[in-house]
Amino acid sequence: MKKTDFLIQYIYELKGFLYGIILFLNIPANTLEILYYLMITDTILGVWKSVVLQQKFSFKLLLFGINTKLIILSIPLILGLIIKGLTKDFDGKEFLIKVTQILIVSESISIFSSLYTIKTKKELENFDPLSLLLKLIRTQFINIFNNFIKIK
Repeated sequence: MKKTDFLIQYIYELKGFLYGIILFLNIPANTLEILYYLMITDTILGVWKSVVLQQKFSFKLLLFGINTKLIILSIPLILGLIIKGLTKDFDGKEFLIKVTQILIVSESISIFSSLYTIKTKKELENFDPLSLLLKLIRTQFINIFNNFIKIK
């Protein structure tokens, strides 16, 4: 088996695994697909922006960015599994949709910032809603942990 065949097989298996989690959590796949396509768009515009600004381009940095996007894409799935593990009846579907929508808005901000930079050749001040979301989620899980300790 060639390395490319192995890689393609791995991608298909990973995709099947992710779709299995999406079905298990009953999350509408279309919101995750939209997020996925926005992430691809943002990555392409990020490369274009670096060319316009004459910044050094490296495939290592591109791969790092793509891996970061995959981690971001996994946030709703991880949260869904945690919620399902913590509750008897999974009622976190609306919450997961909201988290995914926040990630969509975050990607959209990045896309429009890149478009602005490409057009004007001036970078905008960085606004990172994802970090704010991650801090909020962390705080909520700390509160859940503290409540578990109080109960027992």
